[in-house]
Amino acid sequence: MDLSGWRLVDGVAHVFEAGVALAPGGYLVVSADGSRPAGTPEDVAVYGPWSGRLANGGDAVTVLD
Repeated sequence: MDLSGWRLVDGVAHVFEAGVALAPGGYLVVSADGSRPAGTPEDVAVYGPWSGRLANGGDAVTVLD
């Protein structure tokens, strides 16, 4: 699925750049500073940074195309 221009909104804000794609059944990581979190497999794409704040108690994050 082509995520080019898609956005994360609500708890955090991030816009996926052109060419970002997600394979069926795949996943990706959007980190606060754009760096690879410890333990993230090398074959998982990492994007970022995002702006905003997430609460420890949980937040909703919405993906808009």
